[in-house]
Amino acid sequence: MKIKPHLRTIVKWICIFAIFTIMYIFLVKPVLFPTLHLNSVITIRNSGSTNQPGWRLDIFSNGSGNLLISPHKEQRKRSVSKVYQPNTFHEIKKTLDQINDVAAIHTVSSCIKSVSFGSKTTVSYKGKTSGDVSCIRSDAPKPEKELSKELYSLSTILIN
Repeated sequence: MKIKPHLRTIVKWICIFAIFTIMYIFLVKPVLFPTLHLNSVITIRNSGSTNQPGWRLDIFSNGSGNLLISPHKEQRKRSVSKVYQPNTFHEIKKTLDQINDVAAIHTVSSCIKSVSFGSKTTVSYKGKTSGDVSCIRSDAPKPEKELSKELYSLSTILIN
Protein backbone atom coordinates (compact mmCIF):
# COMPACT_ATOMS: atom_id res chain seq x y z
CA MET A 1 0.00 0.00 0.00
CA LYS A 2 1.43 3.37 -1.01
CA ILE A 3 1.27 6.46 1.22
CA LYS A 4 0.06 9.55 -0.55
CA PRO A 5 2.70 12.31 -0.88
CA HIS A 6 0.79 14.84 1.28
CA LEU A 7 0.45 12.28 4.11
CA ARG A 8 4.18 11.54 3.89
CA THR A 9 4.86 15.28 4.38
CA ILE A 10 2.57 15.42 7.41
CA VAL A 11 4.27 12.40 8.98
CA LYS A 12 7.69 13.96 8.31
CA TRP A 13 6.67 17.21 10.07
CA ILE A 14 5.25 15.31 13.04
CA CYS A 15 8.56 13.45 13.40
CA ILE A 16 10.54 16.69 13.19
CA PHE A 17 8.29 18.29 15.81
CA ALA A 18 8.71 15.27 18.12
CA ILE A 19 12.51 15.38 17.77
CA PHE A 20 12.66 19.12 18.57
CA THR A 21 10.32 18.67 21.54
CA ILE A 22 12.53 15.93 22.98
CA MET A 23 15.64 18.05 22.40
CA TYR A 24 14.01 21.01 24.17
CA ILE A 25 12.95 18.94 27.17
CA PHE A 26 16.33 17.30 27.71
CA LEU A 27 18.84 19.86 26.42
CA VAL A 28 17.48 23.41 26.41
CA LYS A 29 15.05 23.50 29.35
CA PRO A 30 17.56 22.40 32.04
CA VAL A 31 20.01 25.10 30.90
CA LEU A 32 17.50 27.98 30.65
CA PHE A 33 15.42 26.98 33.68
CA PRO A 34 17.77 25.11 36.02
CA THR A 35 15.50 25.29 39.08
CA LEU A 36 12.19 24.54 37.39
CA HIS A 37 12.23 20.83 38.26
CA LEU A 38 13.49 21.27 41.85
CA ASN A 39 11.38 21.69 44.95
CA SER A 40 12.10 24.61 47.20
CA VAL A 41 14.01 23.48 50.31
CA ILE A 42 14.29 26.87 52.03
CA THR A 43 12.07 29.92 51.69
CA ILE A 44 13.25 33.24 53.09
CA ARG A 45 10.78 36.13 53.16
CA ASN A 46 11.39 39.76 53.92
CA SER A 47 8.34 41.98 54.44
CA GLY A 48 10.01 45.10 53.13
CA SER A 49 9.39 48.53 54.61
CA THR A 50 8.35 51.99 53.54
CA ASN A 51 11.73 52.55 51.88
CA GLN A 52 12.74 49.01 50.91
CA PRO A 53 10.93 46.44 48.75
CA GLY A 54 9.88 43.09 50.15
CA TRP A 55 11.37 39.92 48.73
CA ARG A 56 11.09 36.15 48.69
CA LEU A 57 14.01 33.83 48.06
CA ASP A 58 13.41 30.15 47.33
CA ILE A 59 16.56 28.07 47.74
CA PHE A 60 16.74 24.63 46.17
CA SER A 61 18.57 21.44 47.15
CA ASN A 62 21.46 22.19 44.76
CA GLY A 63 22.07 25.62 46.34
CA SER A 64 20.48 27.56 43.48
CA GLY A 65 17.69 30.04 44.08
CA ASN A 66 14.89 32.16 42.69
CA LEU A 67 14.41 35.65 44.04
CA LEU A 68 11.26 37.74 43.66
CA ILE A 69 11.54 41.38 44.73
CA SER A 70 8.11 42.96 45.23
CA PRO A 71 8.07 46.70 45.84
CA HIS A 72 5.13 48.24 47.68
CA LYS A 73 2.52 49.98 45.53
CA GLU A 74 3.65 53.38 46.79
CA GLN A 75 7.17 52.71 45.44
CA ARG A 76 5.79 52.63 41.88
CA LYS A 77 8.24 49.98 40.69
CA ARG A 78 7.74 46.63 39.02
CA SER A 79 8.45 43.28 40.61
CA VAL A 80 11.81 41.84 39.67
CA SER A 81 12.75 38.17 39.43
CA LYS A 82 16.29 36.77 39.49
CA VAL A 83 17.69 33.25 39.17
CA TYR A 84 20.87 32.20 40.99
CA GLN A 85 23.15 29.32 39.95
CA PRO A 86 23.75 26.10 41.94
CA ASN A 87 25.85 26.42 45.12
CA THR A 88 25.13 30.15 45.46
CA PHE A 89 23.31 29.67 48.78
CA HIS A 90 25.24 26.65 50.07
CA GLU A 91 26.39 28.46 53.25
CA ILE A 92 22.85 29.37 54.29
CA LYS A 93 21.74 25.76 53.91
CA LYS A 94 24.78 24.61 55.92
CA THR A 95 23.90 27.03 58.74
CA LEU A 96 20.25 25.92 58.70
CA ASP A 97 21.34 22.28 58.90
CA GLN A 98 23.19 23.18 62.13
CA ILE A 99 20.09 24.92 63.52
CA ASN A 100 17.69 22.22 62.22
CA ASP A 101 14.45 23.53 63.84
CA VAL A 102 13.92 27.10 62.63
CA ALA A 103 10.76 27.46 64.71
CA ALA A 104 12.97 27.20 67.82
CA ILE A 105 15.30 30.06 66.83
CA HIS A 106 15.72 32.41 69.78
CA THR A 107 14.08 35.61 68.56
CA VAL A 108 13.01 38.68 70.49
CA SER A 109 9.21 38.86 70.72
CA SER A 110 9.03 42.64 70.46
CA CYS A 111 11.82 44.14 68.41
CA ILE A 112 12.10 47.92 68.08
CA LYS A 113 12.66 48.99 64.46
CA SER A 114 12.56 52.11 62.37
CA VAL A 115 9.19 52.78 60.73
CA SER A 116 10.89 53.66 57.45
CA PHE A 117 13.45 50.86 57.33
CA GLY A 118 12.18 48.16 59.69
CA SER A 119 11.20 44.86 58.12
CA LYS A 120 10.53 41.28 59.20
CA THR A 121 12.58 38.36 57.86
CA THR A 122 11.39 34.78 58.31
CA VAL A 123 12.83 31.43 57.22
CA SER A 124 10.82 28.34 56.31
CA TYR A 125 12.77 25.10 56.43
CA LYS A 126 11.78 21.45 56.91
CA GLY A 127 8.12 22.40 57.22
CA LYS A 128 8.63 24.97 59.99
CA THR A 129 8.83 28.77 59.97
CA SER A 130 10.99 30.96 62.18
CA GLY A 131 10.14 34.17 63.95
CA ASP A 132 11.80 37.38 62.80
CA VAL A 133 15.45 36.36 62.34
CA SER A 134 16.51 39.99 62.16
CA CYS A 135 15.76 40.12 65.91
CA ILE A 136 17.89 37.38 67.44
CA ARG A 137 18.28 37.30 71.23
CA SER A 138 21.74 38.06 72.61
CA ASP A 139 21.91 34.64 74.32
CA ALA A 140 21.05 32.74 71.10
CA PRO A 141 23.41 29.94 69.99
CA LYS A 142 26.18 30.84 67.55
CA PRO A 143 24.55 29.27 64.42
CA GLU A 144 21.41 31.40 64.96
CA LYS A 145 23.48 34.57 65.25
CA GLU A 146 25.42 33.56 62.12
CA LEU A 147 22.16 33.03 60.23
CA SER A 148 20.93 36.47 61.24
CA LYS A 149 24.18 38.07 60.01
CA GLU A 150 24.15 36.04 56.76
CA LEU A 151 20.57 37.07 56.00
CA TYR A 152 21.22 40.72 56.83
CA SER A 153 24.21 40.74 54.44
CA LEU A 154 22.20 38.83 51.86
CA SER A 155 19.29 41.27 52.00
CA THR A 156 21.54 44.25 51.29
CA ILE A 157 23.06 42.44 48.31
CA LEU A 158 19.77 41.09 46.91
CA ILE A 159 17.81 44.32 46.74
CA ASN A 160 20.62 46.59 45.52
